[in-house]
Amino acid sequence: MKPYKTVRIELQKGIAVFTVNPPPLNRFCDRFAEEMSDALMAAFENDAVRAIILTGTERHFIGGTDIRELVSTKSKAACLPRVMAHHRFISRIEEGPKPVLAAISGNCSRAGLEIAMACHYRIAAHGVRVGLLEVRFGLIPGLGGTQRLPRLVGIRTALEMITAARDIPVEQARQIGLVDEVVEPDQLSDKAMSAARLFMTGRLNFKIRQAGRRFDKLQGAREKKEIIAHFKDRLLKTASGYIAPFKAVEAIEQGVGLSYKTDIRLEAELYCDCLVSDVARNLIHIFLSTRNAGKCPQIRGVKPRTIRKIGIMGGGTMGAGIAAFLLMHNFEVRLWDVDDKNLRRGMDTVRQTASRHARKQKMPLSILEQRLSRQLSPALSLAAIQDVDLIIEAAPEDLEIKEKIFEAIEKTCRPDTLFSTATSVLPLARIASRLREPERLIRLHFFNPAEKMQLVEIGCTGATPDTALATVVGFARKIGKIPFLVSDGPGFYVPRQIAAILSESCFLIEAGVNPFSIDEALTEFGMPIGPAQLCDLTGLDVVCAINRHLEGALGKRWQTPALYERLYETGCYGRKTGVGWFDYTSDTPALNFRFLEVVKTWLAEKGVTPRKISREEILKQIMARSINEGAQAIAEGISDRVQEMDLAMVYGTGFPPYRGGIFRYADAWGISGVYETLVKLAAEKGPRFSPAPLLKEMAASGKNFYDD
Repeated sequence: MKPYKTVRIELQKGIAVFTVNPPPLNRFCDRFAEEMSDALMAAFENDAVRAIILTGTERHFIGGTDIRELVSTKSKAACLPRVMAHHRFISRIEEGPKPVLAAISGNCSRAGLEIAMACHYRIAAHGVRVGLLEVRFGLIPGLGGTQRLPRLVGIRTALEMITAARDIPVEQARQIGLVDEVVEPDQLSDKAMSAARLFMTGRLNFKIRQAGRRFDKLQGAREKKEIIAHFKDRLLKTASGYIAPFKAVEAIEQGVGLSYKTDIRLEAELYCDCLVSDVARNLIHIFLSTRNAGKCPQIRGVKPRTIRKIGIMGGGTMGAGIAAFLLMHNFEVRLWDVDDKNLRRGMDTVRQTASRHARKQKMPLSILEQRLSRQLSPALSLAAIQDVDLIIEAAPEDLEIKEKIFEAIEKTCRPDTLFSTATSVLPLARIASRLREPERLIRLHFFNPAEKMQLVEIGCTGATPDTALATVVGFARKIGKIPFLVSDGPGFYVPRQIAAILSESCFLIEAGVNPFSIDEALTEFGMPIGPAQLCDLTGLDVVCAINRHLEGALGKRWQTPALYERLYETGCYGRKTGVGWFDYTSDTPALNFRFLEVVKTWLAEKGVTPRKISREEILKQIMARSINEGAQAIAEGISDRVQEMDLAMVYGTGFPPYRGGIFRYADAWGISGVYETLVKLAAEKGPRFSPAPLLKEMAASGKNFYDD
């Protein structure tokens, strides 16, 4: 058989073994489909071949469709013929004259699983996961997945897997009928050959094992209708704003019938509808930006230093949260605080947080106890942190406190210890200026709660060495975080955006708008939580400190709501104190009526009458402010990489991924519309809405933030 670039073929006693390896990561692409189709036809016509085994590399069977090919598709007219051509290739596997087996050697998702389902027998190695994950990209399975999976596992299970974009271990796949056999990895090849011989000897009939002809797992019409209705109701509550989950339900509702070819055509049409949508474009770009996060030219090829021991300076909410998170990633952690009571409270928080995290990860109790006893230690003395590799300062947001800490640890720690501060908004250069070697300091800002929030915002100055930057970027990736690089500047980026969203929400409250109407508007927009809960999570004390700093740094352009100080006086700072906008002292958060009374009294004192405004008005005011702050940050040199800034908004603020980020949203709104809105709001509400010069220039020239 002739050689191919994406598949290697070996003939072994009547069995053609196709080892697929299209670079990179065995991704499905046009060239792979063309070569595989040609190779299959050759094998089918070769009398020496009686069965075919498809297998991949140790890590990957066959991956999903190459994202680069997806983003190049601009219209349904261009998409549909290509998808139907891929369907013809996969149908050849299922409907061909010889049995085809899938020996699933590595993880198998998206197109890979769709190809495996077209095979007549699926045998997988222990430890592998399988799934149809297209919904994560704003798509539905487009190579027969919505039609074959229900026939193999039933409609309910198929909808669970597809709409949630959930992969499962092959052991579970075996139980539900998606996989026929699960074996040890070193036995996969031999067991696959044995299974192929069962077809060759007639003990298994590949014709009756075609997924497209299976009906035994399908529910009756009445039950199918009930299942479909259940999923539609669920998705209306959990997937508002997305397209793909609803299209997947439609594909199964209207398809999975007697005419398999008609069903396949329906799926292809719905897939193309998804692919050319703004939602898919936005989700795909978020995926690509996530994959490229932290890859900057200046650190390419720079070897990062090894980090094993970490000193956390500050036993408060953030310090304890970071300590617990790093402990779960198997680092040695020293938690320092100047106050014994704070330190003991912080250590208790670390233990509780680590225990909760361990239960979720199903970590054996013995491993957790070993880490808590051997890898976590309290420190009241600076001598206890003198030999650490990395310092993460997480003290209160007070410049004087932070400066004193770094002055002290520079005298104590090893000369090669890397210093970092988790400050939200305080100027990095100012803190570093108190060090004899200011280049040792870098910003490593975690978001609360540290174990859940994926983003880490890394700040540097012109003096930051490439080695230090490469080290913290590598460290962030090692602990599963998404690194976002910014330059030193007022509020950096994400904390400034959070402050803008929260303060603008508070200005609306000052104008008489119900705070929970604002929450409702933003959650309907797609944010996971509203401003009230976000304030509670961040901490009102931190929010006030950030606003005071930004007001000092930006002057009249940054205004702080007067209501903040009145709320601050209650001592209710949010989750850290147990009470904020909500009361968290019981299992179910409840409204904190004390806050509502403060608001009511404040409005009465100012002569403000409660009023209702539309969701659109609320969103217009908050989003215009956020877009403007983003444009100002670009002008100030904090960052000029709009893709990464949008990624940071998604992972740092909860901005809806399907909207693509604040700059994607601005383009969709129309830059001229944004600019006109800002001009109007500036006239009504003051200089915090004064349009950034960049937006004025873009509106005049007709430019967008994105070219595509």
